Amino acid sequence: MMIEKNKEPTIATGAKKSVRTRETILLSAAILFRDRGYVATTLRDIAAAAKMKAGSIYYHFGSKIEILDEVLDCGLRDIHDNVQKALEDLGEETDYRTRITVAVQAHLSSLLLHSEFTSANIRNYGQLSKEIRSRHQPLRSAYAKFWDDLFEKAQKAGTLRADVKIKPLRQFVLGALNWTVEWFDSNNYSVSVLADRIAKIILDGFLVGSQAGEPTTSVLSRPVKIEVNSSQKKSGRTRQKILKTAASLFQKQGYASTTLRDIATAAQMQAGSIYYHFDTKYEILDAVLDRGLRDIHDNVEKIIKVHKINSDYRSKFTAAVQEHLNQLLVCSEFSSANLRIFGQLPQDLRKRHQPLRHSYSMLWDDLLREAKTAGILRQDVDIGPLRQFILGALNWTVEWFDAEKFSVDMLAERCAILLLDGITIESK
Repeated sequence: MMIEKNKEPTIATGAKKSVRTRETILLSAAILFRDRGYVATTLRDIAAAAKMKAGSIYYHFGSKIEILDEVLDCGLRDIHDNVQKALEDLGEETDYRTRITVAVQAHLSSLLLHSEFTSANIRNYGQLSKEIRSRHQPLRSAYAKFWDDLFEKAQKAGTLRADVKIKPLRQFVLGALNWTVEWFDSNNYSVSVLADRIAKIILDGFLVGSQAGEPTTSVLSRPVKIEVNSSQKKSGRTRQKILKTAASLFQKQGYASTTLRDIATAAQMQAGSIYYHFDTKYEILDAVLDRGLRDIHDNVEKIIKVHKINSDYRSKFTAAVQEHLNQLLVCSEFSSANLRIFGQLPQDLRKRHQPLRHSYSMLWDDLLREAKTAGILRQDVDIGPLRQFILGALNWTVEWFDAEKFSVDMLAERCAILLLDGITIESK
């Protein structure tokens, strides 16, 4: 079923009525899961979107979980099969730069043009139970191995740099591609143009020439967990506790499915006590979003300003990457909650926080424009899409970073190297 994004979905008219009805249910569910989240979507919601009675769904599916399982499977198979076919059509003799570029194009084509199921999969997977995820892990692992094999063969062929670790590279690349679902706008440019630009950044980085020298780890940016100030008045500490608890719950299970009672229980307080500090869940969410945006904005801004004095560009860029990751992965539950749920928030709430999001985007645009003015950023690279790609790659680390395997500092350095220099040996 090929469905173009931003157009009215259609179902094949030649199929039997029962098949068409089943496909309508799945498509309606996929769109709702994508836009609202799985937990917040009811069978009644799905039935209404499919323009049928709620009870009629049971002629086709036994439960909402059964619908979810098929939506997840369709999304995974669509993107897996599309990339596999695109590479098979090339033939084994095709050079690896072309093969990697085609794989990027096929992945983005499935994600942004052909499958509501794929984007529903990406937006919901991190908030699903281990039991549900485990059922789909074999196909996810098969797709991951597909990319691992592609990169390993390129490395053995001498195309990919020997210092690049395959698994983190695959996670970095797929994360950057997957995050495009949050920002891609077909009114600005086509998927094929976007894919070509992203493939070029992955392969070659964005710096001109070799720009020799390893990024320097910033000593100004250390992961320090934000704690409640013990000198605050009791009301201030309680308010902070509510917000931190809510941020954690929003991150794990989404905003729509989190109740005030959930927040009160997790914060070990009476549900009614929350109303001494917040009138509604919406007000709590508003405060969580604002705190998350300000934490990451203000700290990255501080790091960039400090590095403007006697600092080479590689060190400055690496420090900004590191601080973004520090805030996202270590310092602020608010920042990571913000990223996890923003795509499923009402438009009015998103608009309220757009000015601060725009200000943060401008910080990175200025940092990248500085490189372009200095002649060290390739002139064929557009600032806006590059910034979106960079932040997407960094933001998706919330889905795969494992502190037991490597530190945030190490992750930041490796991400900066990939972004600045690309993955190929003769890249410029």
